[in-house]
Amino acid sequence: MGTIVLVCPSKLYVLTPLRTQKTHTVRSDQGGNGAREGAGMLDVGGYTRISDTGQIGDGRDGRQGVIRQREDVYNLAELKRVNVRHVYEDNDLSAYKRNVSRRGFEEMTADLASAAISGILAYNIDRIARQPRDLERLIDIYEQARRPMIFATTAGDYDLTTPDGRFEARIHVNIANKFSADAARRVARQKLAEATEGKPHKGQRAFGWKDAEHVDETEAEILRKARKDIVNGKLVASVHREWAEAMVRTPQTPSGKTISYSSVTYVLRNPRLCGYRAYIPRCTATGPGAWTPSSTSSSAWTAPRSSGRGRPSSPRTSGKNWWTFSTLARKRARAARSAARSQSDY
Repeated sequence: MGTIVLVCPSKLYVLTPLRTQKTHTVRSDQGGNGAREGAGMLDVGGYTRISDTGQIGDGRDGRQGVIRQREDVYNLAELKRVNVRHVYEDNDLSAYKRNVSRRGFEEMTADLASAAISGILAYNIDRIARQPRDLERLIDIYEQARRPMIFATTAGDYDLTTPDGRFEARIHVNIANKFSADAARRVARQKLAEATEGKPHKGQRAFGWKDAEHVDETEAEILRKARKDIVNGKLVASVHREWAEAMVRTPQTPSGKTISYSSVTYVLRNPRLCGYRAYIPRCTATGPGAWTPSSTSSSAWTAPRSSGRGRPSSPRTSGKNWWTFSTLARKRARAARSAARSQSDY
């Protein structure tokens, strides 16, 4: 359509059609090459995360939560007119606990640093970081980048290239960190109260029990035999080898793997064996538990703890002769090196 000229007695109107360019946000998980319409659109990464289901009791429901966040990310991308190159997901993982490794977050951070993506979209900043150190890693990338970048959430945007934007992001992450710390303290206090009252621990059943209160006689007999063997002088390592060969597994043993040595040690030292309810963070027995013990005597717990019979010593370090030979060998090696240096001086 060309230009239209309207001529009136008193005025001249020139009508030119506007040239608009339609843009679309392309979902990378819909197949194809992911080619997008419109030039200049940033490739960004979406991030979704739900923490441990039921850890704080705020109604989180795991997988459904990250699905909803994924939809929020794509809606936000349409609003910001950017292309979602990839959605990084960490389901059932905490951003507050220091010992948790988030694979999705690490992949996103690496792609951001390598310029594979030029921004992050998320439902909220506390989905991305609840520890200030994680936010600082992202801030370093944004500060050093020499390209257009975006950091947006449904609650608002953060310009991490400016002091004000970094200040706002740091405040929100610190608030989220404080909330998690308060929640963790409340949960720990609740667990301590339950332990003091002798209530069974919630979660997977312990080895030797059908559930939180009733004994599994088959597994209980395995525990009684192991206790007697250790009292009579058998090594815990030997018990571990027997259990592995017999395919004895605890509810916590990963699928396709045999029981580990540390698991055998933990099972044999579990205070539940004699009816004690322990509060693990303090490693103390707080009192009798409200369940049936797998043994009528506390020796089922104290014997493996006091025996000190663990892994057998390595043949390299168990004998006196080896240490004598080791000392002699080191002396001869030093003498040989000294002689070689002396000859090289001449």
